[in-house]
Amino acid sequence: MLAGDPLLSEDPEPDKTPTATVTNEASCWSGPSPEGPVPLTGEELDLRLIRTKGGVDAALEYAKTWSRYAKELLAWTEKRASYELEFAKSTMKI
Repeated sequence: MLAGDPLLSEDPEPDKTPTATVTNEASCWSGPSPEGPVPLTGEELDLRLIRTKGGVDAALEYAKTWSRYAKELLAWTEKRASYELEFAKSTMKI
């Protein structure tokens, strides 16, 4: 989560954690898994957002924020590439 990311104010299922753990016979005998908890699937996250008050709005705001960030990053990258090209051309003249 980034600074400025909107937070969901209410969890629809407070008794459930946002991650699930995978268990099988091998993991019981071999000790704790180095991977840790398994993240929720996309469908599970969608259901949780739909059930949470303001969840869809928060997800939309998050997507808009990332879209603006990606747009600014792309503009910066293009500007940097043009400066590099200009520098290469001036170096070739020398």
